[in-house]
Amino acid sequence: MYKSLLIFLALFLIGLIYLFRFDNIVSNRVENINIKISKYYDKIYQTISNIAQRHTEQKKWIIQLQEYTIKLKEQSMLLSRDLEFYKDQVVFEKLDIPNKKDTTIARVISVQNIYKSSRFWISLDKNITTISGLILDNFAAGIVKLEKNKPLIYLNHDEKANYGVYVGDNKAFGITHGQKNSKNIIVKYIPIFSDIKVGDEVATNGLDGIFYAGLKVGKVIKVLDNNQNHKEAIVKPYAKAKVSKYYYVY
Repeated sequence: MYKSLLIFLALFLIGLIYLFRFDNIVSNRVENINIKISKYYDKIYQTISNIAQRHTEQKKWIIQLQEYTIKLKEQSMLLSRDLEFYKDQVVFEKLDIPNKKDTTIARVISVQNIYKSSRFWISLDKNITTISGLILDNFAAGIVKLEKNKPLIYLNHDEKANYGVYVGDNKAFGITHGQKNSKNIIVKYIPIFSDIKVGDEVATNGLDGIFYAGLKVGKVIKVLDNNQNHKEAIVKPYAKAKVSKYYYVY
């Protein structure tokens, strides 16, 4: 009897120990499963959050692109309008084809004076009452005036070929004058405070109505400071001094 009781107690203890160990094993396994599920959930949550964030950023980027596209369209419309305006300000599409109503082709007929290589009679299919601009190869070449009711051209190197110009990037004012026995011209009456230098480009200023503004004349090859009231500049013209058969009159 005593022996049987001892055996029962031993078996009961073994059963309890087994049950406790089993419970720990199950508990550990359940805990491990919970940890894995928790980690997996965190990964899924992070992935979904990243996707949502990218979607939000893409949506913002799309909105910015749409706004930028609208601005580009507005700028394109403004540019098209400006191009349409400035297209009519150009005298020639090509050097040999005038496209402005105020520009007429003139043909040289004869020299006015055999001793004057800068003045020539021309044939002109429009009436002029004031001084007009003479253009050759898209450069200012001189002026046109009526002499005895006939159009006479004065090439750049003639002392009477006077018209308003800008000198250099600072657009200093000046007036052209031909030089006797020279193919170069001199720009006079440049304000004394003007910053001009050799290499500056000279272009018409259009203020006198003889030329439109911006027609190239030549480049400065020498600056003269021989006058207390104003500066002068020697300019090498772009238009050739030798007479051509045809010119454009503006």
